[in-house]
Amino acid sequence: MDDEEIRKEMFAWYGAAMYAAQLFEVELVTLLLALKRLRDPATNPSEYDDLDTLLSRKTLGALLKELEKHCTLEPEFKDLLTSYRDQRNFLAHEFFYTQASDMSSREGFEKLTLELQGLESQFRVADQITMKMSENIRKASGVNEKEFQAYVESQLK
Repeated sequence: MDDEEIRKEMFAWYGAAMYAAQLFEVELVTLLLALKRLRDPATNPSEYDDLDTLLSRKTLGALLKELEKHCTLEPEFKDLLTSYRDQRNFLAHEFFYTQASDMSSREGFEKLTLELQGLESQFRVADQITMKMSENIRKASGVNEKEFQAYVESQLK
């Protein structure tokens, strides 16, 4: 690959890592909605839309605090979630500034690409963990998973 392609690859991995971080955030919102249903099964469906809108505007840190209000997190798991938050914030707010010196050479871009690939993978794991938690809570709440997935699909259109 030439230098231009190396740079493009690094920026593509940055986008992939931020995308995976956003998937994690969206799944946290889904988890919080599932917890609401578990705690209060008689909630009016329109309230979920309002809560979804409210939660979707919150930062990742605020979503994690909201999660702690509704369930007890093991210290190791809380630390893991905090590290995901910190990594996401670093990526969004500091990555290019703090890594500027690495962007002056081919080797630096290659190093950053590997770092971003690792971050993307970690955010994918975070999303999968949170997704499994959401599924388990929906199951405990009596939510039909096929109906839920059909609803999600309808909201994406």
